Formats: sequence, C-alpha cells, structure tokens
Amino acid sequence: MTLKYGNEIIEPNEEESLRTWYKPGVEFFVMLLIILIVLVFVTLRASTKPVMISESSKGISGESIFEEDIVTQWIVMQVTDSDDSGKITVPLPLTARSENISVENYCQDHTLFIRIRGVHATGFENTSIGGDTGHIKTAAYREYAGEMRISLIMDGVWDFEIQRDNSSLVISPYKAEDRYENILLLVADKPYVSEEGERDLTSENITNAIAEKASDILLMENSAPKAANASDDINTAKSRIYVAEYRSDEEIISFADECGADMVIFLDTAKTDDPEEYGLEACYNDDFFLPDMNNAFLAESFLRNIAISSKNRANSILAAEDDSILTEMKVPAAKITVGYLSNETEGKYLSMEQYRDSIAEGIVNAVKEVTE
Repeated sequence: MTLKYGNEIIEPNEEESLRTWYKPGVEFFVMLLIILIVLVFVTLRASTKPVMISESSKGISGESIFEEDIVTQWIVMQVTDSDDSGKITVPLPLTARSENISVENYCQDHTLFIRIRGVHATGFENTSIGGDTGHIKTAAYREYAGEMRISLIMDGVWDFEIQRDNSSLVISPYKAEDRYENILLLVADKPYVSEEGERDLTSENITNAIAEKASDILLMENSAPKAANASDDINTAKSRIYVAEYRSDEEIISFADECGADMVIFLDTAKTDDPEEYGLEACYNDDFFLPDMNNAFLAESFLRNIAISSKNRANSILAAEDDSILTEMKVPAAKITVGYLSNETEGKYLSMEQYRDSIAEGIVNAVKEVTE
C-alpha cells in the first residue's frame, strides 16, 4: 500500500499496512456488544419459555394410556421424589426445541401428556423425573408417529403451570379450587346407539366441540391482560371450566366431586320423528335447592344466553325425570339441549364451527351471569 502526503510518498512495510487496515474501531466493539446482549437475552428467554397447555375430554389419539397398558406399550421412567418444592422436573434432550413441545391435560383420565417433535427415544434413556413427584403414580415414554410422548398419570385431577427451563420442563401442579371461586363442569353428550348396536358419534362430537370451545374462551379471557378502563363488575378469572366426556353416571358424579365442581351442565342434542321440530331446551333437578343458586335459575340463564348468542329459539324449561342423572347431583345442575339433529336445517347449523362457537359464547356469558 502506498500513501501520499503532500509531495512526499510514504511506503510502509506490508506487515505494518495490514495491521493498520484491520485495526478495529469503537463502532466495531459497540456492535459486538449489542450482538452479545441480544444473544444472551434470546437464550434466557428461550430457557424460561412458558409452555401452553391444551385440554381435551377425549382420549389421546386412540392410544391407551392406562396403567395396565404401560408395561407392554410404554417404557417406564424412574421417578425420584427429591424435594418438596411443589415442582416436577422432566428432563429434555438438548435437541428439543421449545416450539416443538406441546402439553395436553386429560383431566378426566388424570393424565398429563407431553409431545416433543423431532427427538428420539434414545434421548430419554437413563433419565428420571425429579423434584416434588409425590402426586405421580406412573411415568412412561415412547416414540410414536415421529415424536416423543411422555405420559404422567397423576393421583387425581390437577391443573398445571409449565415452563421450559434449560434442559427440562418445570411443572407446577395445583388444585383449581385453590385458585378459582367457581368451577363449572361441562359434560358432553352420551352418544346415540342404534338398535343394531351402531354408535352414532355425531352428537358426541358436536357437544364435545362446544364444551371445549367454551373452556378455551374462558381460558383466553382469564389470561388476557385487563384493559385499564375495564369494569370490575364481572371478574371472569374467578371461574374455571372443566370438560368431561360422558362415560357413565357413576364416573361423571365421581369426576364432578374430584374437580370440585360448583355446578354441572350437561350438553346434548335431540332426535325426534317430527322433522320440523327444532330449538333449544333445558331441564333441571327440582329436588335440589340452594338459596343463592337454584337449578331452575341455572337452567334458565344458560338457555337464555345460548338462545341470544346463537339466535335460536328457546323452547321450554322442564323438571328432570326421576331417573335422570341430574337428580343424583349434589351441586346445582342442568341439562341443555342445543338442537335437533333430526331437523335438517338445525343439523346443518350444528355441523358448522361458527354456529357451535356461538353456543359456546352463550355458555361463557351464562357462567359470568350466574357467578356475579
């Protein structure tokens, strides 16, 4: 490199020239510092990323997760009760990315189900679940359909808060009755069975979809930041919705007691020989009464709010028959018929997600009304 200063030509040696050329300036160090700060922030954020939990009343993709099947279908994980922190730690392979982790809480089966895409079973060999694990009855894992699946069978109905902390999931179980003033149990329809024994899943799927959507709506409202000018008259965060799939009267009564339900709403559809019949109906247990929450008021509130949100016709409110499960409930309970599948037009509406969502919105509005 040749430099000219006035009329004088300066020719430094090549080594000196290169050293001068690569000498970093202040701007370089500032940029490097900014990059390091960003990398540290991203790493810390990823290491403590909350993991979203979804819920479902249905089984896990047709897989059996009950304890009697663990030995043949799953690999049992060692569980070590090492502290009383109230937190469970589930080890993760280093290759597990937070965005590939999903968690589902199958409350009715007492099972927390963890899916991790993009990792293999070898990443879980010789690992154990630690922390405060006294509420875990069985833990197991398997590789299935291109993902790792971990099943934690708990000793009862639990809610969970979960975060990704470096190389593990940190799970904090808690009881809903400790955090919520009101707990509603929505029970999906008992499926129709024909005289030939064929099972009609249409009604069950419809009411399950409505119940789970209502639960999702309330969960989103609970977790959304409250506006500065929002009214405090109705605090939706004080309510929690559980969803149950109808299996038997005994199981629903037991589950209502386990999850601490303050009220139970059964959702069903109807079929009749009259193809012109349509609309919403409700029935309630007239043998059970609480001064601040009688069953007739409960049924009327849900029927009215669903009729308003779905723009459908409210037909009647009737007392339940003596052999109805409603008469066995020890908390306020009602059954809402959301429509007639035997009516061609109403059947088409019930098959539409938008219409079912409007029914779910009516359910949430009723929850707010009866818990004021």
